Amino acid sequence: MSGMYDICLIALLLRGVGGVAEELGAIDWLVKKMHASVKTRKGAEYMTAGMVSVFDAAMANNTIAIMMAAPLVRKVVAEHNVAPKRAASILDIFSCVVQGIIPHGGQILLCVSLTGLSPFSIIGANYYCFLLALVALATIQFGLGRTKEEKEGIRMYDENDEVVALK
Repeated sequence: MSGMYDICLIALLLRGVGGVAEELGAIDWLVKKMHASVKTRKGAEYMTAGMVSVFDAAMANNTIAIMMAAPLVRKVVAEHNVAPKRAASILDIFSCVVQGIIPHGGQILLCVSLTGLSPFSIIGANYYCFLLALVALATIQFGLGRTKEEKEGIRMYDENDEVVALK
């Protein structure tokens, strides 16, 4: 139970810090910079993957990384009509990939404590994370796994970037 308690406290703290940063205009500045650099749907997906990866590498907690990145990428994802479930999958996949390849991640630290091996020898043998990253990048690059609505060009967001109920 203490693990969930810690995550809840960290989440509350980070949301508070995020609220202060938003109040001071830092979030708007970051979103405008990101938005200006993304020109395509593929770019929006890569930007989503990159942002959650950076947050996860910095904080070593994929739940918190997703909570921090999701609101920031929402506008860009909505503008480029990336399906909400695809955006959520990209956030989840890349946070898990990074979690498995950083030496200070929970999974690697657990393996180190159980086996006594160095984190880098474990990371080198962690084929799953590298394969997952490769497949996810190929999926983004070649547009694989797009939803029916994405393929047909059906708009999934309204003018306020809220998800429209799809049939």
